[in-house]
Amino acid sequence: MSENKSAQPKVTLHWLNQSRAQRIVWLLEELNLDYDIECHIRNSAMLAPEGSQSLHPLGKFPIVVVGDRVLAESGFIIEYFVDKFGPQLKPSDEDSLLRYKYFLHYAEGSLMPPMLVGIVVENINKASVPFFIKPLINMITGGVETRFLKPNYKTHFDFLEAELSSRPYLAGEEFSGADIMISFQLAAAKRVCGLSKEEYPKLFEYMERCESREACKRAYKKTKEMEAAGTKL
Repeated sequence: MSENKSAQPKVTLHWLNQSRAQRIVWLLEELNLDYDIECHIRNSAMLAPEGSQSLHPLGKFPIVVVGDRVLAESGFIIEYFVDKFGPQLKPSDEDSLLRYKYFLHYAEGSLMPPMLVGIVVENINKASVPFFIKPLINMITGGVETRFLKPNYKTHFDFLEAELSSRPYLAGEEFSGADIMISFQLAAAKRVCGLSKEEYPKLFEYMERCESREACKRAYKKTKEMEAAGTKL
């Protein structure tokens, strides 16, 4: 690490279940930093609990407090911690570094928007509505899926499959912060987008490779126990 662990400021991660905050737990485990987690549980409407705006004006998770600094936005948080504490998660050669920076922004900037639309469509399809309205809703959401979602999903996953056919990780030969950044989207893609191992074998091999890392396992074990208990770690 670029800074001695004993010299690091106090780090507190405000974690929300079923959110992007999970990848920050993974990041902190990869960096072997000392940190606390404040557990926040979604309400029955699957919204963040009241009071989150007291942590940050937008009230969006993850939120990390480092000393007297309050950090928000997953990509920014990953960049901050990798730059300050984890040079091993950032490539040194120029080509890999450019890929690292590209995929760090690609995950939320390009891949996430169609997936968000897919999640909205999924929720609309599951909603309880009068039977005479359901055919109209199905026609509309079916059109969105056929004309927008499926073509976009295919474009993105074909792209990622091709990228990962020539190297084990997004940036190159070594695991990086970009791989943590895209983990949320790929986990969601299995459920929302119908991502299949048969169609995208390299992408699935990549996901399994990343998820097999000890830091990733520790992160999921820690938050699963915390969510079950609804407590602070």
